[in-house]
Amino acid sequence: MADIPSRNPLRQTLDSLRTQLPSPGAPLTSGTLRGVDREAFPFLPALLREAGRREMFWILTATPERAMRLFEEIQTTAALLDRPFEGLLFPEEETLPYERESPADFIRAERIHALDRIAGQAPPDFVVSPVAAILRKTLSPTLLHDKKRSLSTGQEVDPQSVIDTLLSYGYLRVPQVTAPGEFSVRGALIDLYSTDRRTPVRLEWDDLEIRSIRVFDPGTQRSVGPVSSADLLPSHEWLMP
Repeated sequence: MADIPSRNPLRQTLDSLRTQLPSPGAPLTSGTLRGVDREAFPFLPALLREAGRREMFWILTATPERAMRLFEEIQTTAALLDRPFEGLLFPEEETLPYERESPADFIRAERIHALDRIAGQAPPDFVVSPVAAILRKTLSPTLLHDKKRSLSTGQEVDPQSVIDTLLSYGYLRVPQVTAPGEFSVRGALIDLYSTDRRTPVRLEWDDLEIRSIRVFDPGTQRSVGPVSSADLLPSHEWLMP
């Protein structure tokens, strides 16, 4: 742990937290840790790993601003301690479930990407989220896993079936792709901005075979470089039956 003087209040808080941590295998609940000072929260992932805890854990905050700040503080603290952790921020949507406006495309994509990682074989070490973000009904891990579709170079697949899948997943067909949840079709090319990716990809077909998959810049529409595969995830947290 960090080299903090023994009389420093933060060091005393960290030492107190160590005594409260349950042994590996014992349940860890919200009531386990009490009297945690705000300054100590960024150290919690390191303390839990130090205590032998290996499960993924959630840290809930009252507001989105606090979640973002805490997430950044944990990442900074982990780097200072030379103990990198893989974390995710599970953001709050900007609209209520039955409002007419959709939440921001990038927030929606970030939520679906986080859900996919949490439900996957290699989940992150921790997730930081405002309380309101987890109160909304969303896709179940089983459904998300069943709906995930992978495409790779050299794979034989009818491009029309990919288009049909995108439409059924709630993707919007547009003339030019600029945001998550959009796709366009130009001859043998399908441009796709999957909620699984930070950047869009361009798939090129040779008859029924995927000839290439390339990342491209949505601002310039120019290809950046090749990738071997791309995953398709739903573009919304609800799916039509």
